[in-house]
Amino acid sequence: MDRHGDPPPPPETESPGSSPCAEWWNREGNFLFPALLLLLCLAIYYPVAGFDFVTFDDTTYVTRNPRVLEGLTWDGVRWAFHTTRGSYWQPLTWLSHMLDVEIFGHRPGGPHVINLLLHAANAILLYLAFSRMTGDPGKSFFAAALYCAHPLRIESVAWVAERKDVLSAFFGFLSLALYRPRPRSRGKALPFPMIACYALSLMAKPTFVTLPAALLLIDYWPLRRFRSFRESLPRLLFEKLPLFALSAASVLTTILLSSRADYLVSQSDLPLGARIENALVSIPGYLLSTLWPSELAFYYPHPGASLPAWKVALSLAFLIAATVAVLRSSRKFPFLPVGWGWFLLTLLPVIGLTQIGGQGSADRFTYLPHAVLFLAAVFGGSEAASRLHVGHRVATGLAVLLVVSSGISSHALVRHWRNSETLYRRALSVTRDNWVAHHNLGALMYREGRTVEAIAHFRETLRIRPRYAQGHASLAQALEDEGRADEALSLFEEAVRLDPSSASSRRMLAGALKRRGRVPEAAFQYKEAARLDPEDTGTLVALGFLLTELGQPAESAGAFEEAILVDPRDGTARLGLGIALARQGRVDEAITRLEEAVRLLPQDPVARVNLGLLLAERGHYGEAVSMLREAERLAGEGSEASLKAREALGRIGRERHGPSER
Repeated sequence: MDRHGDPPPPPETESPGSSPCAEWWNREGNFLFPALLLLLCLAIYYPVAGFDFVTFDDTTYVTRNPRVLEGLTWDGVRWAFHTTRGSYWQPLTWLSHMLDVEIFGHRPGGPHVINLLLHAANAILLYLAFSRMTGDPGKSFFAAALYCAHPLRIESVAWVAERKDVLSAFFGFLSLALYRPRPRSRGKALPFPMIACYALSLMAKPTFVTLPAALLLIDYWPLRRFRSFRESLPRLLFEKLPLFALSAASVLTTILLSSRADYLVSQSDLPLGARIENALVSIPGYLLSTLWPSELAFYYPHPGASLPAWKVALSLAFLIAATVAVLRSSRKFPFLPVGWGWFLLTLLPVIGLTQIGGQGSADRFTYLPHAVLFLAAVFGGSEAASRLHVGHRVATGLAVLLVVSSGISSHALVRHWRNSETLYRRALSVTRDNWVAHHNLGALMYREGRTVEAIAHFRETLRIRPRYAQGHASLAQALEDEGRADEALSLFEEAVRLDPSSASSRRMLAGALKRRGRVPEAAFQYKEAARLDPEDTGTLVALGFLLTELGQPAESAGAFEEAILVDPRDGTARLGLGIALARQGRVDEAITRLEEAVRLLPQDPVARVNLGLLLAERGHYGEAVSMLREAERLAGEGSEASLKAREALGRIGRERHGPSER
């Protein structure tokens, strides 16, 4: 140690040594270990290739997102850089989902495999970074393998919506692997590729905002760049200024966009004191799940202000004791404060002090924190084995056993992500009062026509969380289907009263009002829903048809045009726009829009009837007759569209054979 008590820097070399064994690892191990990590990841997670999308957030990111479903387009690229959907500014994540659609279509297997491969790449990048920094390929491999196989990785790998996790980590870990300062470098800038990769990481998901500070820990160990804190810290901070600038910009952008999109939980909904208490309790909870990952679920409800004081006090005492212990051992075991510090620093953005979403904790939040924590654990385990005189082969066997058992556990648990129902039922079996799981399972039952089961789950949702607006609206929808209209309307209105900012609640209330003939009130609710969620094409289209019904074709056309801007593939919006334009006397424009509607909705008889009527009005009788006959065939005998088509065909026949034609 030097005069300041810090560990001395390593030799000016990146080689682990000059022995024949070390030379073999340099030549062969760099290929063998990455290959083993890839095989390990494939062996654990290959079932995800057959998994479905789930209805929890996959709808937002893929299955009901018209921009994503359109594939990779210039309009989509512009949207990705401007949208506030998904809680974060994450253009790279949106573009990756669009690229999935471009390559795999709308099938779920491809996106799942991409998540799997990104996770494998992340484990390999960690191995390469750790191996270079520590000069110990063996320990680096076991740290990366344990990271790859641990059951807390399941959520990030098996959930398509968490592409942002594995994609952000990919560029973050690549940035870490490119962090190659010389041990005694002074004032030299970081390599541009590293800075660029860090920027890409933040563009996928801004959770690695603490990387610049975390790199100071890496400087301490294993890079050992600290000669003394007074001498080294200013220099090491200065070289990381570009990273700190990117981090600050990402934090400000996230807060701004999240507040605009109403993703941030307000102080009135969840006081700061409750957030701090939950954060204190969550940290030991994450460590416990790391050691014993048993009752894992996709969602853990936030406890709010219900945490007992003894639990908070005990957690705080543990954190203080653990921190003091690792700091006191830093001279002998520098990897301990580095692993512990990395864990706390990278957990900080997702611990819930600034609450985005309603969860109290989440398995995916450990994706970054576990990286260096596992490296420290492997070095700590090796040190303990040495002090206990455990043989090298025995220690290696125990490490292999730990990785294999983690992999077997992950392989068994990943099946719960097979589809939405297995996911929600698993959560209900291992958690208490999980109102999100009840509500989502109820919504799934409702869509499958199992209304009685859906009502039971919705009622349980409201028992647990009586002020949940969407729960009232969902129960109302199911009750209305059961013929209990008055009770349903009351629940719709209660949902809007509880959360006036909920676009979905207002949309559902609007539908109920329309069905009761209260059209002006329904139009008002649709307008409010469209204002709150301007990217919901369903609301815009419903508003457009309602305004047409109210005799407001100009306003109706505006709603349809907005819907087309959001989703250019929406044929129903083009149909509505064509009708609205025709009612304004803009027949040629209406014909163009209706032709587009027929192309997008080839099986829709209504679009063909309206187009046929306008073609006849313009004197294009041959095209009109062909269009109307096809509409009559598609509509089926006795339908309204069929009757209109037949009436129009009769009128065209009379006009074509009238006195002017003879």
